[in-house]
Amino acid sequence: MDKKLIDEIIGRAVADADFRRDLKSNPEKALQDAGYSVSPTFLAAIKAASSTDLDALASEYETRFPGGQTTSSDSDDESGSGSGAMG
Repeated sequence: MDKKLIDEIIGRAVADADFRRDLKSNPEKALQDAGYSVSPTFLAAIKAASSTDLDALASEYETRFPGGQTTSSDSDDESGSGSGAMG
C-alpha cells in the first residue's frame, strides 16, 4: 500500500472528526464510502488500533498547531479560521 495513501487516511482521520468516528465504528465502510481502496493488512491494522489512538492524535494536532481544530459536520462555527493580517 502506498505510504502517501496511508498518510492521507491518517491525516483525514486526525482532522475530520466525522471520518474518525466512522473509521472507529466501521473502518471498512468508512474507507469504502470515502473512496479509499486499502489492503486487507491495512484494514486489519486500523481495526486493531485503539480508538483512543486516533483521538489522541487529533487532540495533539489541535494542541500543537495554531488553528488546528478538527472538523465535524455537527459544528459549523467558523470563528477562529482567521484569515486577517496581523500587524
